[in-house]
Formats: sequence, structure tokens, C-alpha cells
Amino acid sequence: MSVHYADQPTTEEHMQRARAGNRRTSIFTRFTDAQTAKFHQIFQQFDADGNGHIDEHELHSIMLRLGRDLEEGEAKKLIEMVDTDGSGVIYFDEFMRMLEMQIDEQKKRIFNKDVFRSVFNKSGSGLMTRDELRTGMLSLGFRMEDDEIDEMIAVADRTGKGMLSFEDFNRMLRGATQGRRASMVVMECWKKVFDEAPKVAEKYSMVNRCAKPMRDFRHSSHFQEGKTKTLTTDNSRALQPAIDGSGQNDTIEVQAGVLTEPIVVNIEGMTLRGATEGKTVIEVNSKYPALTLRCKRCFIENLEIINHGAGPAVQVDQGFPDLTNLVITGQNGGLLVKNRSHPLVKNCVFKDSGRAWGMLMRESKAIIEGCTFTGNSDGGLVVERSSSPWICKSTFTKGKGCGCVFDETASGVICESLIAENGCNGVLVTNGANPILWKNEIRDGEAAGIAVREGGRGHYEENLFCNNASSELEVLSKANPLFRKNTLSGGEGSAILIEDGGQGSYEVNTINNYKLAGVSIGKDASPQVVDNMIHSHADILGTCGVAVKEEASGRVIDNTLIGWEPHRTGGSRQSLSTGMAIHIGGKHSCEVLDNIARVTEQEAHAEKLVHTMGRHRLKKHSFVN
Repeated sequence: MSVHYADQPTTEEHMQRARAGNRRTSIFTRFTDAQTAKFHQIFQQFDADGNGHIDEHELHSIMLRLGRDLEEGEAKKLIEMVDTDGSGVIYFDEFMRMLEMQIDEQKKRIFNKDVFRSVFNKSGSGLMTRDELRTGMLSLGFRMEDDEIDEMIAVADRTGKGMLSFEDFNRMLRGATQGRRASMVVMECWKKVFDEAPKVAEKYSMVNRCAKPMRDFRHSSHFQEGKTKTLTTDNSRALQPAIDGSGQNDTIEVQAGVLTEPIVVNIEGMTLRGATEGKTVIEVNSKYPALTLRCKRCFIENLEIINHGAGPAVQVDQGFPDLTNLVITGQNGGLLVKNRSHPLVKNCVFKDSGRAWGMLMRESKAIIEGCTFTGNSDGGLVVERSSSPWICKSTFTKGKGCGCVFDETASGVICESLIAENGCNGVLVTNGANPILWKNEIRDGEAAGIAVREGGRGHYEENLFCNNASSELEVLSKANPLFRKNTLSGGEGSAILIEDGGQGSYEVNTINNYKLAGVSIGKDASPQVVDNMIHSHADILGTCGVAVKEEASGRVIDNTLIGWEPHRTGGSRQSLSTGMAIHIGGKHSCEVLDNIARVTEQEAHAEKLVHTMGRHRLKKHSFVN
């Protein structure tokens, strides 16, 4: 363990010393105070005597404690890599730059991965084909001949299969050609990819991909201000004639009360507005929708709409309606959107649909903001048949089924929303659906947080998963998601469960407090599990970080596992878990390489740092029992 002296410099004292010595201190502005304090704890792992710098002896000692016996001169070379002032030792600001290098390396990998998936491997298979390379180069402005495409692949292909993995692609962007000679044209093409990568990655960044879309009103009429009329609810049959007799862009304001006849809005630009004080309710028991919208543009506001019969509460047949401040309940469905409609649905409540969904989309789009889906039976929102919603700052809670369902090649975005306490999966993605989920909270469900099945895909980034009953993420039946930078905690099973041919890429996630395994890779599964931080459950001694079961394949590389004593040290200290960091359950073809297992997070960070700066590759299966 590190030796701590009473007068050992604090983080702030290290920063002051760096400034006093005229070393560059801009590095401190890049990190928060909390991050800097955490990095200082790692620094103290190296700075055993507490004198404010790391010398060769200290670096050699900690490497030895971490299981690395450096050869003569190696410690000096490692220090020279980051010693910017030539002092022969590493000060805290130089140490911070070392950490910055590690972070930048991770970012570059993510950056290149986005380019690979977005431009050169849109199929999501993980292997770039000749046709995908040709199409990708064409999108960058290069028209390639067949022999040039073949040479581009040959110079990068390590396996000889005629297709490129992301690792092949990443290696080429970093300038390695495996010692093979290539023509100037081919190398110029790879340089073109490298040069254009920043623009491509920016285009496909999560900020841009999750930006609020625009609706296309080009084919709608140009609206002028119309007349306003006020209706009472004394006569339920009076509203439809009033709508039919209105002119374009007129407004009908309906006073508080209950209307009991179905309504059809078919006048361009019409506004139908309920009372601002009290409630205006359309309540029917009909096989037809309680409210049908059949015009290119209309505005529906401040209504409660209920259908106890076989029809949905609201049906959008066409156009770009705005639905604001509605409460929608339908025994056989709340809001049905179809026929390439593109409504704006804002601050609406979809609740208590007894035998169906809160909202169903078929071959349509929607902008959904600030909405609440609660107590619905078959799903809060069901997206199918190539539909694509944009959903932001909404909640999907306490449904009897799933919070959201993406089916039949659906896509779309859910961001900054809450999906919680649903009776089935928080989100179900199936049959080729390909959504994006970004910065959501998904918790306390009675099944998986997200279940991706039957060829489902999707991009899931910076989400928080907590206490879902089975797994936080379940991937089955040749599903192929990209799961990155998420935080997973709690749950009754494995945090990430990949089985039955599940594939996908799982990168830079933080996994805590699971009951079985952090990542479980089952029969016929072939995922890429790379650079994740996996913490053992302190109260459950038998857990393992990664479980690789019989007949599994894929890759488990560069992960950091906290709470286990590496097997090679002889178990001189008590691990937090009596399970294994990585458990191999039989014959498999999974590549397990360059993973780090340590009891404490500080030790793991220290070893990973040395791994990054020191070119000391960890041995394959170095700590696997």
C-alpha cells in the first residue's frame, strides 16, 4: 500500500508547485475538481514518499507490486515519455498529461468507431465488405476501381477473409499497414479517410443525431389568420357542424364540459381548443376514433379525449397536426399515427389504455416532447413499420407491458427521458429496429431495462440503468447493438446478458452491483466487449466480472475489473469477491486479452495508465483461472 505522510502535498499544493515552476498548467482546466482529486489519488499510488514527484525507483516499485518487473533502463524510458521539463522525474501536471493521453486515446477509438459504423459498415455486421468500402469512399468523394478496392482491403486485412473489422480500419487510420507495400493511390485513399474522419464523426455525433428534427411543411397551404368562435358543450352534436362550417385557419374554443359524439377535424389550419379553466372532455363509446384528424395542418389544445369503445381515442390520418396539453385514454389504444403523418405531440398525457398502447405509430414520424405515458397495457409507445419518432424529456412509467417497443425496422430517438417501473422490459427492440437512446434513465422494471432481440440493432449511449429485475441489457437472437458509455447498477441477474447468437459492441461502460456477472456471454454469442469498468458487488461474494460460457466467441479486451485479486500475485490480500474476474465455462473461441483485475480502483487506474504509456502488453489470460 502507498505510504502517506502527514505533510504529503495536497492536490492544490501540487497545482501551486506546478505554476510556481512555470510548467504549463492549462491541463488542470480540462478536468473538474472531482476528476483532479481522483487523479491525485492515483498519483499517490506512485509517489510513495510523498515528495510531490515520481522517480525511477518509485515507478519500478509500483510496477513490481503490479506484477511487472521492469528491465534495466525501462523505468527511465517511461519517465522520459512524459517528462516535459527534463527534470528526470514526473510531477503532478506531467502525470495529468499522461492521463490526458489515455483519455484522448479512448476518444480517438470511439471517434473512429463512429466513422466505421456510420459510413463503412451501415449493415452493422462488424465486418466491412468490398461494396461497403466502395460506397463509403464514394460518399467521401472517391470513385474507386475494383483493383483499388481490393488493394485497400488487402493492405489492411489481417485475417485474409477479404473483409475489414473495426480493428483493421482503426489500425489503418493510425498509419499501420502490417509491413505490406501499397500503391500511392491506395495510401492516398486511406489518407483521405483519415482527413475526412473528423467531419464525418461530427456529422454522426450524438448531439447531431439526436437534434430535434424539422417537419416538412412545403406541401401545406400558406395560412392566414382566421376567425374565432366560442361553443358551449350543451349540445354535443353542435361541434361537428361548427367545424364543417368553419373557414380555413378558424379557431373554435369549446367551453368546459363533456362532449359525447366523435369529432372529425378536416379544415386546413383549424385550431380546436378546450377550456383553459375547467376541463373540456370528448368522451365516447365508439368503434370509431373519438377525434380524427384529416387535414394537413391543424392545432388541437387543452382537451381530455376518452374512448371506451373499439376505436382509438385519437387518430391522425395525415399531415402535420400539433397536439398540445391533451389527456388521452382509449380502451383499445390512445393515439394512432399513420399514413406518413408527422405530428408534434407536446405536453400530453397518455394513460390507462386498458387493453392496448398509449400511442401507436405506423409508417409515420412524430416529435414527442414533455409527454407522460403511464398505466398503459401493451406499451406506452409502440413504433412499427418503418416509423421514426423523436422523443425528448418524456416519461414512460408504470405500464403493464413495455415502456417503449420498436418493431418492424422502426428507428427514431429517445433522449433525456425516464423509463421506469414498467411490468415488462423498459424498451423492447426487435425485428430489425434500429433506435437511438441517449441520456435516458431506465430503472426499476420487472424485466430487462432494454431487450434487443430478433436482429434488433440500435445505439445506446450515456444512459443510466438501475435495478431492473432481470438484466439491465439483454441481447438475444442475432441482435447487434452498439452499447457505449452507459452506467449500470443493481438488478437481479447479469448486468449485460448476451446469448443465443447475440452480437454487438459494448464499450466504455461502467457496471456496478450486479448479482451474477457484469457481462455474461452465452452459447453462440459473439460480442465485442472492450474497455469497460466492471466493479464487483461488495455484498455478493460469488460474482464474476465477465462470464464466457461454452461455445461463446467474440472478444473481451482492455477491460478493467475492480474487486478481484489477480491470480498471479498468489492472493496476498483479500479480494472483495470470491468469484473470478473472468470465468471461462468450457470450450470457446472468445479472445480474452489485455484485461486488468485489481482489488482497488486506484490500483487498476495505475496499471491501466502504465499499460497505456509503457508499451507493456499484458499476457493473454493473465489472471483468468
